[in-house]
Amino acid sequence: MQFEVIERHEWHALNAALWDVLPRHGAYGPPGQGDFVLLERSPGACSHSVHFSRIDFVTPALVGDVQHVLRQRFTRWTVYFRPVAQLADYRKVEYLAVTARRVEAHWDAARLLRRFGKAFVWGRRALVPSARAQTSGKRYASYVVKQRIQWRSLCAALGRLLRDHGSEDCRGRGDYWIVEDNYGGWDHKLCIHRMAFLTPALAQSMQSLLRSRFPDWSILVQIEARSGGKSAPPQGLRIRADAIERHWNEPLLRRLFGVEFKWPAGEGPPRAHRRPDRTAAVGRRRATVRSRRRQ
Repeated sequence: MQFEVIERHEWHALNAALWDVLPRHGAYGPPGQGDFVLLERSPGACSHSVHFSRIDFVTPALVGDVQHVLRQRFTRWTVYFRPVAQLADYRKVEYLAVTARRVEAHWDAARLLRRFGKAFVWGRRALVPSARAQTSGKRYASYVVKQRIQWRSLCAALGRLLRDHGSEDCRGRGDYWIVEDNYGGWDHKLCIHRMAFLTPALAQSMQSLLRSRFPDWSILVQIEARSGGKSAPPQGLRIRADAIERHWNEPLLRRLFGVEFKWPAGEGPPRAHRRPDRTAAVGRRRATVRSRRRQ
């Protein structure tokens, strides 16, 4: 199963879990009719967003329930609680980021206390990063600006690289299409319309580009090619600076595209989110300690 499909499936599962938790703490609806609104589509990068319109909606009890859900099944996901325009300061980007293990408050607690008083139930409680930091909103804003600048640079560099190997067309008449939407994550999406265009040498060229200029980024390559009127289910590659991950059904692609599939036989998709064997690691450490004591 292609990694993007896995992320979309997990997003829908997390969305359903949040629908079980959030209504216990407030009412769904836009400002004036409810307390919160769930983002209706996945922004990517393993994240979900909740927009709230009542300052006392996001309480430690609510955050604890959300963290309990994340610990059970969604350990790599982040839920962002963002205030609507009526609550937010237009000069800042304020939000609360909740993961399975930590809570990060990117807001100006002093300002919120002055404006809402005891309705702001967090008070001056120090979260990570410190809620008292006046630059907490600026920190997120600089992150967004950095991501957008690098996204445009990578888009231009990727276009120059691929232009020498084939033609681009968003309607599938060419060899490829570079998706022009920035979803906020540290990855770029590339759609392949002709299977022979995607070669190991081309993938290595894209990897060299990432290694030299964009080490924090990855390129999501999705195969949308057709053969004899038939198309493969969503699958492709994830190209990183240090690895090329194959997320595809190799026998199916060979059967569909024949000699156009130019990749040598290799392993299937990597095991997604495999946890390390902690028991074995602890056993090895204990054996090492015993051997040192004997010496």
